[in-house]
Amino acid sequence: MAHAQSGLQNGQRETTKMT
Repeated sequence: MAHAQSGLQNGQRETTKMT
């Protein structure tokens, strides 16, 4: 489950960079 959380956080971070 830790892996899924890491992916979610990574996606959110990428979204911030895209903004």
